[in-house]
Amino acid sequence: SGFDWFGAGSIKGNYDGIGDMAEAITGAKHYAWDQRDEIIEDIMKHKPDQPIALVGHSFGGDTIVEIANKLNSLEHGFRKIDLMVTLDSVGFNNDNIPQNVASNINFIADGPYSLINDGPNLAMDYTKTKVENMLRHEVHSELDDSVDIQSRILAEIDKLVDSESDLA
Repeated sequence: SGFDWFGAGSIKGNYDGIGDMAEAITGAKHYAWDQRDEIIEDIMKHKPDQPIALVGHSFGGDTIVEIANKLNSLEHGFRKIDLMVTLDSVGFNNDNIPQNVASNINFIADGPYSLINDGPNLAMDYTKTKVENMLRHEVHSELDDSVDIQSRILAEIDKLVDSESDLA
């Protein structure tokens, strides 16, 4: 989840779409944007071939890009991220997607507060990472509550789970 700005963040209150999605997915966990170390620890507890999907809104989007970069190291076994969904990421150096990310869907808010997002995401290596940037009509705080965005995210995660079960 993103930063809670006087109750207007995505972890509690009106903007809790990230938490709602986590509750709808078996085995998913919901973290705040400032829990990057806990997230990495949790990921490293799982088998390297287990699919990983990270979804982050606002500062949470920035955090998951940082996590992907940290996991793309010898220390973490160049851990693969199968799906990364960024919802109007806010922060610095969050628009270059590392090569350990297979797919990044980046939703960018349109509207009066669109200046807080620094722009579209770019793959560091387009032969390894597919990046899809989508400009949306919603404002920043509405993205994680959008029914069609939630539906798309859940469908993409279902594809990961289905492809994993096909291999088993």
